Parts: sequence; structure tokens; C-alpha cells
Amino acid sequence: MQQAWIQLRCPACEEGWEANPADLPEPKQEYTCKHCDDTRKMAEFTQTQTDLRILKEFHGV
Repeated sequence: MQQAWIQLRCPACEEGWEANPADLPEPKQEYTCKHCDDTRKMAEFTQTQTDLRILKEFHGV
């Protein structure tokens, strides 16, 4: 299986980065920004609808 990378952006500090969905929790689980420690649902960190779709597909949601 080919690795996928998705674009993330923190809604609080607006820091952006890329991540492998395998290293991320499911979209409805909480996630904490490594830059500012803001905690929200993982889905709120995805930058685009495509990134959210990839994350959901990866986790079978």
C-alpha cells in the first residue's frame, strides 16, 4: 500500500504541517497541536475536505 500524506493546520495557532494518517487518531478523537497545545477533534486539523476524506478512509470511518 502506498503511503499517503495529508495537510494539517491548527485552527488556533495556524501552524501547518504534513502527516501520515497512520500516525494520527480517528477524525472524532481528540488531538493536541504540537506547536501550541490546543486540543480539538482531529477532523478540525485537516486543511481540506480531501485531507479529511483520506483520514476517514484510512480509519474506515
